[in-house]
Amino acid sequence: MRAIIIASSPYKTFNKLYVPKENDLIVGIDGGCKDIKQYPIDIAFGDFDSFKGKINAKKIYRYSPQKDETDLELAIDKLKDEVEDIIVYNATGGRIDHFLANLKLLERYDNVNITIVDENNMIKCITEGVYTIKGNGYKYFSLIPCVDSNVTISGALYEVANQDILMRDIYAVSNQIKDQEARVIVHSGRLYLIQSKDE
Repeated sequence: MRAIIIASSPYKTFNKLYVPKENDLIVGIDGGCKDIKQYPIDIAFGDFDSFKGKINAKKIYRYSPQKDETDLELAIDKLKDEVEDIIVYNATGGRIDHFLANLKLLERYDNVNITIVDENNMIKCITEGVYTIKGNGYKYFSLIPCVDSNVTISGALYEVANQDILMRDIYAVSNQIKDQEARVIVHSGRLYLIQSKDE
């Protein structure tokens, strides 16, 4: 089962991009509940400081605005053991501090299959393992290290073998798949994998 999380951002992506799948769990985060037009909300999370009015959700988790966690963090923490995948919409654009915090959540929950998507990007956090990267409409893929990492990249325009990518390094940006797919092996470390369209 997938959890489809609709966060609260002025950059709206959910209604444009979401393709329904059977048994999807629709989750609204505070003001993101306003952006769920044609689907019933299964669960709503938040302090609802940016949402006024009635929340039409089957289940509501309401929190005080005076808290250490973000609303998205609370939702992921609650759902992480109940679903196989988490896809987050409306989590980019707007306030940069919110976007950076959302990226840190990918890093914190790196053992959970979480993807942030918008019209131009798909973002994941990857750790030790082998990853197949397909185009699927994306022209570029980039690896941004969260910690000092060591990777092998094959099937791409720029290939490396057992290459150290340090936290300060940015040269692994804007790589491209050669044919149908590329492969990334993370020998050690943790990185953001970002696939981007040509825009």
